Amino acid sequence: MRPRSVPILVTAVLAVLLAACAEQPDGAQPSPSPTTGPGATGEPPATPSPTASPPGQPTRRPVSPPVQPTPTGKLDLLTLTGEVYAGVEAGCTLIATGSGDYLLIGPAADQVRMGRTVTVRGVVRPDLMTTCQQGTPFEVREVLD
Repeated sequence: MRPRSVPILVTAVLAVLLAACAEQPDGAQPSPSPTTGPGATGEPPATPSPTASPPGQPTRRPVSPPVQPTPTGKLDLLTLTGEVYAGVEAGCTLIATGSGDYLLIGPAADQVRMGRTVTVRGVVRPDLMTTCQQGTPFEVREVLD
């Protein structure tokens, strides 16, 4: 090889390598080959239906959306009446109302008894994260009966 052809060869090899590493338009990644990637049979991989319940799991009943804070950012006191029941996680107490299920939180929530119909006053706290995995958090300020 002559010395002049070496830079041309190096430039050609670099161009091929850069083209192979280039990103797809719009950030898309190259799709796998039908003979080597997922669904190697040529069929797309199966995805579960977003509305289907796993086998053996109870179907959830529809729940009304929780009450949101007012435009001023203040949380309104609400009064809820319903039956108190234990959640699926230990230490979680919920109340079933006509507008949905609420997770009772806060020191005053310790005053309610399982299986009873009670009336509580407090604020909806959809911003709180809990480990109970059920209901909309409701900070009980007062147990009325």
